[in-house]
Amino acid sequence: MNLLDEANKYYDEQKPWVQSKENVEGFNETIYTCSNIIANLANYINPFMPEISNKIRGYLNLDKANWEYIQVKPNLELKNIEPLFVRI
Repeated sequence: MNLLDEANKYYDEQKPWVQSKENVEGFNETIYTCSNIIANLANYINPFMPEISNKIRGYLNLDKANWEYIQVKPNLELKNIEPLFVRI
């Protein structure tokens, strides 16, 4: 199983759409974990999708891409989020 499959499995098992109503602390932990996964995926896609990678890092208030594991700052407030891709 690859990283993306593991991330999807984690998200599905945690059910943040349920947690947001029943367990806010669990919801916050799930979303924080997913934010870290997304931040690190942005590093991996940077060589062939630099604009998308930059957009993700901008949303998460991160510096330029690097090859080290990064962590999103806790309690980050996301603002002005737009879709990464245009639906065709």
